[in-house]
Amino acid sequence: GLLVPAASLQCFISLTIFVFIPIYDCLLVPIARSFTKTPSGITMLQRIGTGIFLSALAMVVAALVETKRLQNPHGDVTILMSVWWLVPQYVIYGVSDVFTLVGLQEFFYD
Repeated sequence: GLLVPAASLQCFISLTIFVFIPIYDCLLVPIARSFTKTPSGITMLQRIGTGIFLSALAMVVAALVETKRLQNPHGDVTILMSVWWLVPQYVIYGVSDVFTLVGLQEFFYD
């Protein structure tokens, strides 16, 4: 099969940011605005808190994947895992970056 270096998976963070920012602006903010009646949808603190929560969730997913990797039934023999086991943690981290960075930019500019 194809061997993909783990360091190349960093591109999933950038791709997630690139895809999720329009979804965030065009879909999530108007929905939140209809519920909260605030112009920005949710407050800066809620955005930053959501980003920090998602970042912690990404670390939990990374820990679960590492636990799965370490549960090797063959002792010291290295078993290759599929690269797709690592993608969810990078995607969640990209979404957390969107929430955190947008909230922090609003905070610093206001």
